[in-house]
Amino acid sequence: LQGSSPRGGGDVEGRSPVDMMEDDEEGAERVEEEQDELVEQRSKFFACYLLGSSHPERRDYTYVGFTVRPDRRIRQHNGELTMGAHRTKRWRPWEMLMFVCGFPSKISALQFEWAWQNPKKSRHVWEVAKQLTGGGAA
Repeated sequence: LQGSSPRGGGDVEGRSPVDMMEDDEEGAERVEEEQDELVEQRSKFFACYLLGSSHPERRDYTYVGFTVRPDRRIRQHNGELTMGAHRTKRWRPWEMLMFVCGFPSKISALQFEWAWQNPKKSRHVWEVAKQLTGGGAA
């Protein structure tokens, strides 16, 4: 009998256990490649967000941050999930007012976050502000 062994390791098609193992390895590689592609697609999403406090005493408080998962991050800020929202703990609950996405890299998103948090220190913000107020060449 072709493809059979004392343990019955062959399948109906007459393929050897070695052939079947190679198919399993190829299938596992394919699954791994698909998972890598999903991770890569997910890792290309970078966002900066603006939170506003809904606390009755501090509705004027805002917070600017960076995330790759806005849905999860707002839950962290509101204490539904643990880890990573120390600075916003006091004036909960927070609502996400807006987020900006479409950055080509994590670095560019973090640079935007810094400029948004520090508008007086960021030369890029100053240049845009000048153009908007008519103080510079368009």
